[in-house]
Amino acid sequence: SLLERINADAKPGDRLFLDRTSREAFTTYQATGSLRRDLRFSARPSGADWALAFHQPDSDWVLVDLRRRMDLVAGVATEGVPVVSLFKRRP
Repeated sequence: SLLERINADAKPGDRLFLDRTSREAFTTYQATGSLRRDLRFSARPSGADWALAFHQPDSDWVLVDLRRRMDLVAGVATEGVPVVSLFKRRP
């Protein structure tokens, strides 16, 4: 999964923006072991080292911003249609 990729590749203390995800949901991911506890929540894509963005019309601004500043590293598609993409800040 994309969360597994983040857990494997993120540096300790990296900041993560999850589109459509509250801080409470983020901490739940950590509490259940879905995300490493050392990763930090970012409320904005601009403050993140990693970002997950959903391909939905009202999230277009997020995708445009991320494509400008970050590298696309993975994604999930259904029947060839992108659903969510994982980005990593450029070095």
